[in-house]
Amino acid sequence: IKELVESCKLDFLFKLLFADINITIDDTKQILTITDSKQNNRSEIYLNANQFGSKKMLLTTDGYILDNSFYNPLIDNLFQYEIYLSKTPVSLKIIKDSICTFRLVYGVMDERSVFRSDYRDHVTLAKDHIYFDNYDSKFIASDIRKETLLIDKIDNLALFGKGAINTFNKEEMIKLLKENQANAVQLIKRHLSTHEKINKLLKEHIKSPKLIPYDFEEKKKYAKTLSKELQKHIVEKRGIDL
Repeated sequence: IKELVESCKLDFLFKLLFADINITIDDTKQILTITDSKQNNRSEIYLNANQFGSKKMLLTTDGYILDNSFYNPLIDNLFQYEIYLSKTPVSLKIIKDSICTFRLVYGVMDERSVFRSDYRDHVTLAKDHIYFDNYDSKFIASDIRKETLLIDKIDNLALFGKGAINTFNKEEMIKLLKENQANAVQLIKRHLSTHEKINKLLKEHIKSPKLIPYDFEEKKKYAKTLSKELQKHIVEKRGIDL
C-alpha cells in the first residue's frame, strides 16, 4: 500500500509537469482546455471568476505553475492584471511575463466589484467615477473603504490601491486601459493556496520554484532538475527518455 501511495504521488507530479497545455480559449464557455494526448484525457479550467475561478493553475508566456504557495518566491516576480471591459471580454491573454484575464462590467454592481477587488491586495487604475461614485457606498464594507487609498488622479482616471504592492508600472496600466478601451485595469497580488501536503510533495521533488515549460522537449530538460526518485518514475513508469 505504501508503495502504491508513493507511486500515485509521483504520477500526480508527472501529470502536472507533462500536461499538454492547449491555450485555445472557448469564449462562449470561457474555459481553458488541458489535454493529455498520450492518455486521451481532457480537463477544463474555468476562467470566468476572479483570477482563474478554478484556482488550479497560472499561465504565462514562458510556462505555468500550480496555484500553490510553494511558488510564492516566483509569483512575486510575475505581473497579474485583471482588465474590466464593458463589452464581451476575451477570457485570457498572456503578454510578456504577465498574466491577464478579462472581466465583463455589467453596471454599477460590477463597478463596486472593481473597487472591492474581491478583498485582494491590488493597485487599480479606473475611470474616476468608479472610485468617486462608489467610495461611500453602503454596499462596500467600511473596512474595505478604510484600507483602500487614492494614490493619484490622472486626467479622468483614478489610481487607488489596497494592501502591499510596492512595484507597479503606472504607464503600463494606462497603456493597457487605453488599448483595451477598458473601464479599469487591476494589478493584483496573488494569495496562493496553502495546502501543506502538496507543498511538502513539491518541495521534496522540485528543488526550486520554476515555471513549467509548455514544449515537450523543454519539459524533458526541466525534468533533469527534479529529484532522482521522480526522474526514475518518469523513465520507468512513463517510458520517457530523459
